[in-house]
Amino acid sequence: MSDEKGAADAAPRFFPLSVQRHGSLRIARERGYGFARSLNAVPLVLPELAAVVATYPAVFMPGDAPLLAAVLGVDEKQNLFVDEFGQWAPGAYIPAAVRQQPFSLARSGNGGEFVVAIDEGHQLLSETEGDPIFEGTALSKRTEEIVALCREMQAAVAATEEFVRAVRAAGLLDAKAAPFLRPDGTHGFVQGLSMIDAARLRELPEATIIEWHRRGWLGASYLHLASERRWPSLFERAGLRSAPADGR
Repeated sequence: MSDEKGAADAAPRFFPLSVQRHGSLRIARERGYGFARSLNAVPLVLPELAAVVATYPAVFMPGDAPLLAAVLGVDEKQNLFVDEFGQWAPGAYIPAAVRQQPFSLARSGNGGEFVVAIDEGHQLLSETEGDPIFEGTALSKRTEEIVALCREMQAAVAATEEFVRAVRAAGLLDAKAAPFLRPDGTHGFVQGLSMIDAARLRELPEATIIEWHRRGWLGASYLHLASERRWPSLFERAGLRSAPADGR
């Protein structure tokens, strides 16, 4: 295994999970989150939105991909919810995209069915310590639990992408930069964010509002708007993280 910092910074190396290739691998029993220390945002799906917005701002990501994401930090490669010991902040919801690691689902060749893949360089993996990924030729109980989470989240991806596309098509998004004050008195901005404009949401045609309510999109839109209240606590957390240990 590589050291924690190197593993956290390394690009994922996903391969289809197989007992022939990965039968000797084990996953850390005491799960740490040092690998997520440099993630300043993670994708999320609609079923976890209510849990996410209790702690994090939820934003629409720029670019062509229809992504909804939870913001974890205000600077590049900064996760304010993982401490120096690799522990996630107590009481804070841990997004599924983090909990499902080191596994993921990937399409087989030529856009076929989804198969379970594993990040072979992940810091949670070892050949000597932790719980086995396989028991004989079958997945272990722990692996099955994580793979079940992967499948649950993947099942929600299509619905999430459809929601994001609908929001974009309705012209509801505004690009924003969230300002914050650093402990040294300088100003910073969290760039590249898109958020729903509340006034435009209220002005949607009645038929659209009824349809969005039926599909759960209206509730999701207002949950997203409510998450704006999490910016001050995120900036406060950033200030505490960068302040000197003696408070000076």
